[in-house]
Amino acid sequence: MQDEFAAMRPHEFLPVPGNHLIASSAKILGAPHVRAWIRRGLLAIVLLMSFRILQFFPGMQYVQELWFAFCWLIFVLTYFPWKISTGLRFSTFEVYLLVLMVAGILFPAWGASREFGQPLIYGMLAERGVGTFGMWLLLLNALRRRLITLADIEAALLVLAWGTFAIYCLMRLALSPANFSSYGPGFIADSGDGTLIFKLPPYFILYGVVYYALRGFRTRRLKYHALAAVLFLFGAVGLTERWLTVSMGLTVIIFLFRWRRIGQLVTSLSIFILLTALGLFAAMVVRPQIVTSTAGKFGDAFSVISTGTAGTDNSANARLFESVRVLPYIRKHPLLGNGVLSNQWQGGGQQVLGGYFYGTDIGLVGITFSYGLFGLILFAWQYRFALRSASWLSSDAHSPLRDATIGFLLFTALNSLTTGLFLWYAEITLFFVTLLIAMKAEAQSLPSTKSRPQPAIAEGTGGE
Repeated sequence: MQDEFAAMRPHEFLPVPGNHLIASSAKILGAPHVRAWIRRGLLAIVLLMSFRILQFFPGMQYVQELWFAFCWLIFVLTYFPWKISTGLRFSTFEVYLLVLMVAGILFPAWGASREFGQPLIYGMLAERGVGTFGMWLLLLNALRRRLITLADIEAALLVLAWGTFAIYCLMRLALSPANFSSYGPGFIADSGDGTLIFKLPPYFILYGVVYYALRGFRTRRLKYHALAAVLFLFGAVGLTERWLTVSMGLTVIIFLFRWRRIGQLVTSLSIFILLTALGLFAAMVVRPQIVTSTAGKFGDAFSVISTGTAGTDNSANARLFESVRVLPYIRKHPLLGNGVLSNQWQGGGQQVLGGYFYGTDIGLVGITFSYGLFGLILFAWQYRFALRSASWLSSDAHSPLRDATIGFLLFTALNSLTTGLFLWYAEITLFFVTLLIAMKAEAQSLPSTKSRPQPAIAEGTGGE
């Protein structure tokens, strides 16, 4: 697609004719590739803040709160006037996101008020982050109007994958986590053996792992597998939990089964296992304690799951105790849940429930406790939109961004079994669902599309 600024003539950017310095600067700023990278830089900032990557970094808490307020403000001032100008037509997915924004605030606030007596305002403010959903509504409409492109988003995601990789590696090399222990569990965590580590959100790095791994399978080029291995084994070291690692492995294997015949599957798996073994060997040489500690944690977790009794791993034990603690509440309100407790009201779940408790620790159990089965189904419905959009797209019209989007959504679905990612961090999964829907809309708009023929969905119609 031709860049929207490509047709502009240089003099259209010159505020003062005859000034060669200003003229040169204007030409540079008016160049299509410069405009594109400005868009991509702004997109990267939006994604970085909306994914809450920096929320618990020192000094960033108030910046994140300002971002939440900005999201609500820009949504109210921009989205509805935008829709009014087009005749108040909404797609099914837009209606779904609007319902999530309302339900995501009122539903848990009402539940906590009913069960624990928490004032409604505390519950509503505890879920203020759902305002980021509105950014994806704006993104979807911006993609429809060609204000930004899927290429812009792909570039921004890769910049963030390698950017966070570099920052996290530098932090581990140059900073001591013990010096930041006062910043709490959001930024610092215990590795399980008494060693403090940085607790850093790995989502962009994990997206990069999926992107390069699947691109390697498509192109059969070893360099992409190597890039995926570097991102995962060195960029996400210390950031990946046990089930997260298993979820990533399952995602890769599922795509291998879908894309390869038996002989090719064996070859690809052999290469994948070899690269993993080489990476583990390198990690063993550099940080042997991490490898042995991780192996021990897998064994401890399996023991807790298989026996149902506490073991030697504190993390697995905590999740077991948290699940047992909320079971009476789930039996009491299985459909509508018990709401979300704000940390600003009587100490939050730590005090109200009497002991260590974070709903995000126990995956689907934590979601059922807070939102009930109704809330679980409501938020999980986003994957239906993703499946419908992915199945509509032609199997031979693939692209690295499309493969990575589908792959990352599969990863989040698997990982959500123990983390509840699709609800507690719904802004992440909903962003990728939005991308799939935008890809479907773009494919429908192409006159020579090879996707299954269906009526094109204009902006605001009943389709996704």
